[in-house]
Amino acid sequence: ATSQQDIYVSFTHREVPPTIVTALGLFNNSAYSGADDVNATMPTNEVNYDRAWKSSNILPFLGNIGIERMECSGTQNGFDEGVYFRVLVNEAVKPLIGCRDGPGESCSADKFAEFISEKGKRFGDFGGICGNSSALETLDIYS
Repeated sequence: ATSQQDIYVSFTHREVPPTIVTALGLFNNSAYSGADDVNATMPTNEVNYDRAWKSSNILPFLGNIGIERMECSGTQNGFDEGVYFRVLVNEAVKPLIGCRDGPGESCSADKFAEFISEKGKRFGDFGGICGNSSALETLDIYS
């Protein structure tokens, strides 16, 4: 049987990867605190050695971030047929908090769309809030 596989590739560097991982909520200590309060996870009087965000781990020379789109056919290992998304940071799977309903720590297409929509509602006016009119307003390559 012949199969067709589409691949979508996008490259970025320098200051953009931290923006992407922040927008996706990756390496977010406050998401694990239950209070969603970043100030509670980063004290000003001592170093939090258990923090999730460590620039040297996230952005070593030639670091990369990828979003895989996988299409599964048939029901396997308890997962339904369908489309799933998974994030990789420096080739390691980094599960999205609250969005792990697919194989290999992936997120189903419906849940991924909800996840991205919620992030858009919460952080969608990044440029306006920061007073940066040149900020990227939309990312529509996955819609």
